[in-house]
Amino acid sequence: MKEILNKSQYEAVTTTQGPLLIIAGPGSGKTKTLVERTFYLLTEKKVSPKNIFISTFTEKAASELITRISDKLKDTDLKGKTKESADKFKEELKDSQDLLDSEDKTQAQVDAQVIALQAAFDGLEDVETPEPTVDTSKLEALISELKDTDLKGKTKESTDKFKAELRASQDLLDSEDKTQAQVDAQIKALEAAYDGLENTVVVKPTPEKPVKPQGPKDDLPATGMAPSFVLPGIGI
Repeated sequence: MKEILNKSQYEAVTTTQGPLLIIAGPGSGKTKTLVERTFYLLTEKKVSPKNIFISTFTEKAASELITRISDKLKDTDLKGKTKESADKFKEELKDSQDLLDSEDKTQAQVDAQVIALQAAFDGLEDVETPEPTVDTSKLEALISELKDTDLKGKTKESTDKFKAELRASQDLLDSEDKTQAQVDAQIKALEAAYDGLENTVVVKPTPEKPVKPQGPKDDLPATGMAPSFVLPGIGI
């Protein structure tokens, strides 16, 4: 919208809080500004068509307005809208163009068609997107397989971690707000906890070496020679 409006026109279109008085001379883009403001109120501010009143001085000006608004609305992207509301909108667009082409149209008919077209636009409804299904079959099978794991002989730390992930997995299955990403992540967490189970290491005491009893030979000197003795009164 900024690409087709100057600064003053853009301000006139987007100012929606409180009363607004605009003074504009010939050739200043009054009709364009009025069309863009109407479209802005309908599409951006979601104002009900019943709360929008557009008045002109001549039938020609009214026809110009409805033509421009119709041209603006006919480019509306109807992708993702319900078939019923989209068909209604297209029908009102066609009726608007037919009225413009008529030589017998009255101001009352033009004003009524403007309201009808705006109402059809406001009544466009989005197609409800179904919630994506979450596949929990793999997580359920994994819980069933691992819930009876024998934890005897496993370390307390790894056992506590494994039990916590089992509980978290079951809680996630019971949740109504779970997503596929959460389920996939919990499968990995449970598998990691199972793979991380560690065996308890039993340290056996080292046996002491027996003490060898000492005998007479233990008194021999390191040389292995017998000791010499001196007996009193006997020469050697």
